[in-house]
Amino acid sequence: NAAHMKHEFQALRDGDPDDIDVVFDEGYHYLVKEQRKKKLRFAAVVLGALCLIVILAVVAGLSIFLPIYFTRYTVPEPPSYFRYEDIRETVEYQIALRPHDAWTDRETMINLWISTINHFSSSLKLFRGTSVVDYYRQAHLTTSGSSHCRTRDTKVRTREYLYSKKTVIDVKGGESDHDKEDSCNKAFWPSEAYYNVSSQKCEEDLHPCFSKYTRGTAVTIQDPHFQVKTCKELKNIFPDVFYKVNPSNEHNEVKVQESGYWYKREWAGIAGNHTHYQLVFTINYHEVLSEVLRGNVPIEEGEFSLRFWVDYGLKWEKPVVDDFQALFYQLLLVYDKDDEEHVDCANTFLNGTEFHGIKFDAHQDYIYDLDYWDNIN
Repeated sequence: NAAHMKHEFQALRDGDPDDIDVVFDEGYHYLVKEQRKKKLRFAAVVLGALCLIVILAVVAGLSIFLPIYFTRYTVPEPPSYFRYEDIRETVEYQIALRPHDAWTDRETMINLWISTINHFSSSLKLFRGTSVVDYYRQAHLTTSGSSHCRTRDTKVRTREYLYSKKTVIDVKGGESDHDKEDSCNKAFWPSEAYYNVSSQKCEEDLHPCFSKYTRGTAVTIQDPHFQVKTCKELKNIFPDVFYKVNPSNEHNEVKVQESGYWYKREWAGIAGNHTHYQLVFTINYHEVLSEVLRGNVPIEEGEFSLRFWVDYGLKWEKPVVDDFQALFYQLLLVYDKDDEEHVDCANTFLNGTEFHGIKFDAHQDYIYDLDYWDNIN
């Protein structure tokens, strides 16, 4: 038995290696083939799933893009009563009123601002007696979405004035920080019935460190309680703003979001020879009207605004524009000094190291040739 066992062991050790290799190779290749088949099947499943995902994504994308592409909006030709010269090309400087606590005593703060403005400006001389004060209740109207009026990128606002007994409805849109022409090429003209009680503007809004362009139109109605409730009523005033309003949705209601009462003190006049200006303080309160009228109550927010423009066909007056720009940045240094970014932008503008003001190249129709603009005193 021992010899037999040795023989068997010896045969296993010294036998023909091909015998062992053949049996081993067959099993190994079988396993490899099976594993390859599994991998191929798995790869095929994964590839098929990926292809399906891509196909579904393409179909979904086309279902979104094609309707937009084939129904994309193009600005219509204006109506016969519209005049391009009725759109004012305006510039507005804006500063937030801070700190809020200081503005609880609004009259004292306004007196301080008047003194500062008169000190730094050679074009403006303000007196309390030459200003007009009013109060209004403001609301924003939500008109976007299929449940409303299907507008896009359009802000609608109403202001009901207490003393002047009127309601102002305005639309604003086309906001862009670089393309004035595209921003202002909007069909925001009012209907003919409201055209003569409207004002239209293409505006560059100047903030401390940037500017943007917007298109806006305001309609004034001599009724302090005039209200807009449906899309049809808005379309009657701004037909080409609400062009998606039709018989199927014209009775949809707009959503009204009240923003409380506002105090407004305004100066308006001519600076230089022919530059129109409006200088306004607006302050928002979430108090009852009697408290807002009395004053000395906390404010929610407030803004200083200086807007200017010239009549169609006239040019900007460089001394006035330079004065307004310098005034704006000087006011920032005095009244917005807690905002480091704003202070830095004001300093770099005033010392001439960086320019943050008006984008003059966007207003070529309102300035003389650059050599004249650079050299006129």
